[in-house]
Order: sequence, then structure tokens, then C-alpha cells
Amino acid sequence: MIKSADIETKMLKIISEFTSVTKEELLNMNMEEASIDSLAKAELLFRIEDEFKITILDSDVPNLKSFSDLIDIVDLKTLESA
Repeated sequence: MIKSADIETKMLKIISEFTSVTKEELLNMNMEEASIDSLAKAELLFRIEDEFKITILDSDVPNLKSFSDLIDIVDLKTLESA
């Protein structure tokens, strides 16, 4: 099982590579500020699902406004699948 701190570190790395935004800036940004539109969000979610072997439900997506929200849902889904 991956620890929460490890998930956050890994998530910030994936997101920063995807967006070209520094890890430090990500926690204080929403997805819109990083120019993440719905298509880019879907691509990012697929990459994250693949990396963590989880499924993010379509019903979860509207609640994902910030990168912190995304990290929280991945943390929760990872715990659920353990």
C-alpha cells in the first residue's frame, strides 16, 4: 500500500510533467489556472488511473476543481483498493 505522502509526491510529479507547472505552484492552483480544459483533464485522469491502478468515476470528475482535490481523490481511491 502506498502512503499518503508518497501519493502526493508521485501525483505532483505526474501533474507537473503534464502541465509544465512547478510542484510548488500546483497545490495553490486550480485546474483552470493551469489551462486544464475538459479534454486535458480526461487525459490526465487516464494517466493517473493507469499509474495508480484505480478508477476515478465520472461522478467524481465535477468535484475535481483543484490539484489538491485530485490528490485527495487518488489518495481515497488508493486506500479503497488496498
